[in-house]
Amino acid sequence: MSLAKKVYATPMLRFVVSVAVVVAVDAACLASCQAESAPTSAPRAPATASTAGAVTPTVATVPGIKFPPAPFVIPAPSEPTALVAGVDLRTVSIEDLLRVKLTGTEPQRLAAGYALTYWTYRRAPESQTVGAGTVAVFAARLQLVDEVFYWLQQAALHEGLDPESAKATSFARVHQDARWPNFLRYLENISAVWRRSGYRRQPVIVPAGYTVGTPIAALICLHGYGSRPEDFTSDDKLQRFVDDTGMAVVSLSATTPRGQQSFMWSEQFETDWTHIQKGLALVKDRVTLAPSGNIAVGFSQGAQLGMELAVAHPEFFNGAIAMSPGYLGTPRLAAALAKGNKATAKQTYFVVWYDQERPASVALAKRDVAELRTAGARVIAHEYLGEYHTFAPDIDDNFAIWSQLLREKR
Repeated sequence: MSLAKKVYATPMLRFVVSVAVVVAVDAACLASCQAESAPTSAPRAPATASTAGAVTPTVATVPGIKFPPAPFVIPAPSEPTALVAGVDLRTVSIEDLLRVKLTGTEPQRLAAGYALTYWTYRRAPESQTVGAGTVAVFAARLQLVDEVFYWLQQAALHEGLDPESAKATSFARVHQDARWPNFLRYLENISAVWRRSGYRRQPVIVPAGYTVGTPIAALICLHGYGSRPEDFTSDDKLQRFVDDTGMAVVSLSATTPRGQQSFMWSEQFETDWTHIQKGLALVKDRVTLAPSGNIAVGFSQGAQLGMELAVAHPEFFNGAIAMSPGYLGTPRLAAALAKGNKATAKQTYFVVWYDQERPASVALAKRDVAELRTAGARVIAHEYLGEYHTFAPDIDDNFAIWSQLLREKR
């Protein structure tokens, strides 16, 4: 279901352009520019030259949100070459575009890497296959100062950019530009507007033929830090899942917007729960949720929150599917369990993670499992091998099975 396979942008992340060839970029900057759950696989629909379209505009397109004007004119960059390794990046499918091998000297690979990221973003900006922040990193490696200004602006207006990431050493040449202090304040002001905007999204998928007013249980999906609700709803196979199970899928953007494509949970329990309740109220014209039997599904920050919510509200949740739980602050699962709700013993939890995650993340997942089991919950736990902080590799095969077990009464 690709419920799409995701990857966490860490200080060790590198932008992979083919299985064989990797162009390394500044890790600290890329970690901040990329969302936690950016897709590793691209849309499969073929594209032609006519689909390239215009470069994304410099004004964010969310109605009702007004952004500060740029401190100076930031023109759209000129097009880099579209021919790399004998491949026309304007016409090849997005899937094949990401398989293009970069060869030659380092300057040649960097130039080709900029062209590759440029055309991938330009052709599919909403897919988040490649973010504007990634394009900015490659432009910085080539000392393209005006282009860096442009792509950082795009990342801030359209995706969500932590202004601190723009201070990374990758952009040292840009920091020497006399326009930099004003530009940094501009990025900070854009970020502040997003945080205050209240912008949110809540995509919904319901079984074919479903009629609003008929209560049905749902998967309540909570994405990872810096990502977006479409992580859980962008795959066509989900329609078959909801048709087969009779469940709905409701995916909620996190409490604090960082941009059109980036949100984060506050990690303040009541704040996040209130935000989720409001989100569920906003979808009542599309689905009528059952008062019980729902399942929290989360990745990373959303996984930890999902378990905590399920423990605190067993009347609404049968349990949770938690993939690679993570947290920025202090996890609250133990505190929720300490309240001694006997209903936890009737719940089921699936907790999965990878052996290559940060040691602290692995330790958190194992501690979550131990705490839930001590409270009497049925817990199915599994450590996958060989990858770092992604969706479970067998999710396509197991998701319906996990959901069915979660729906069973114990």
